[in-house]
Amino acid sequence: MVSGIAGIAADNDSGHGILTLLQTFPDDTSLKAFEKRDRLYAVVIVEDAPSGVVCRRSQWERLFALKGDPKMATVPCEFLVGNAITPSAAP
Repeated sequence: MVSGIAGIAADNDSGHGILTLLQTFPDDTSLKAFEKRDRLYAVVIVEDAPSGVVCRRSQWERLFALKGDPKMATVPCEFLVGNAITPSAAP
């Protein structure tokens, strides 16, 4: 389990919302402390496709190791009641 913060931003090219997940730690009490520690991140995009709604998501990766765009896997989405979107099958 990874705890942290998330934010949604619009992709101007596709018009989709991109959910970015970023790991945080209890000792992240200042910007300086936050910037010093490597952390995991992942992104999730939910979009319409000819086969129905799909999730495109990345694996959890180290932020300091980021080079280029994350590798994305496309899987069917299953929507549950609440504040969660869960891929129905792992890639």
